[in-house]
Amino acid sequence: MMKSKAVLILALILMGCTSTEPTKVERVIDGDTLELSNGTKVRLLGINTPEKGEPFYEDAKRELQWIEGSRISLQRDVVSIDKYDRLLSYVWFEGELINKRLVDKGLAHVYRTKNKLHEQELLEAERVAREQELGLWARSNESCVELLELDEQEELAVFSNACPFEVNMTGWTLKDETTKSYDFVFVLDKLVRVHSGKGVDNSTDVYWNAGNVWNNDYDRLFLRNEDGLLVVFYEY
Repeated sequence: MMKSKAVLILALILMGCTSTEPTKVERVIDGDTLELSNGTKVRLLGINTPEKGEPFYEDAKRELQWIEGSRISLQRDVVSIDKYDRLLSYVWFEGELINKRLVDKGLAHVYRTKNKLHEQELLEAERVAREQELGLWARSNESCVELLELDEQEELAVFSNACPFEVNMTGWTLKDETTKSYDFVFVLDKLVRVHSGKGVDNSTDVYWNAGNVWNNDYDRLFLRNEDGLLVVFYEY
């Protein structure tokens, strides 16, 4: 009996599961963050959900509130604590990976880090949600605005207008894979160059004033209209 228990514990460690006993969820903070009954804050690994005020923020939060007050199991990966001292974990409830559940419903997109344990599973779930245009993947009917170039070295994104008339981009947002977001107040004639750094806006160039935004090795670009519908998605 003791030998079997030791084998089970070893297996759990190798799987990256550091919580062998259920842990109670005290409250849900947002779509990818919750607080345990002991006060520990947990950030769901491998995904990003909308920030407060963004489309689908409330939907993602409500979906996670499904486990509020319940006992869950936590599974860690390579990096287990973030810069905000939150516990980074995959959350399991009744045999279901909750991180994936949010991706399945289009309420979260995959966020790649050094933690790879469930990355392929999450990416496959995201691919399906994207094909079905669920939640965050709902597409706009906009066909004028196109991504002409994304230069991660120069921190520059260039969008062109394929239509013979101007497009009012006011209220549109540009985001990377993390939480960095640029809000447009701009009418597009032929093209607009979005610089990550500082500068003075003009008729063709706007400045994010955010420093470095685009990772050199891997990142994603999301351009959404004023209704939160996806106009451009690009990854490299």
